[in-house]
Amino acid sequence: MIFLTVPFAEKDQAKALGARWNAAQKKWYVPDGANSALFEKWHPQAAASSASSAGKSVMKGASMMEVGLTITGEKYLALDHDCIPWEPCAHCDEAIARHKASFAGK
Repeated sequence: MIFLTVPFAEKDQAKALGARWNAAQKKWYVPDGANSALFEKWHPQAAASSASSAGKSVMKGASMMEVGLTITGEKYLALDHDCIPWEPCAHCDEAIARHKASFAGK
């Protein structure tokens, strides 16, 4: 299994080519038996080489937590549930709704 570095904006493209999401690792991967050449631009080696040539602009594709930044602030909500961020999740939706309601009217 080859894990990929897929920016959120390109997830649909990777999925259309056959990439799969690993919820435990929170990363896209090339399933066994798939043509890995289709995913060249997202291979970790390709991402590392583009990072060195692109400088800080590569940070746009990586989450802040993936690059070791701590996210905090008045409206930050840490979720202890492991789900796919762009899929509806009853557990997370309830927690987010309660959190947003606590800031209503402020």
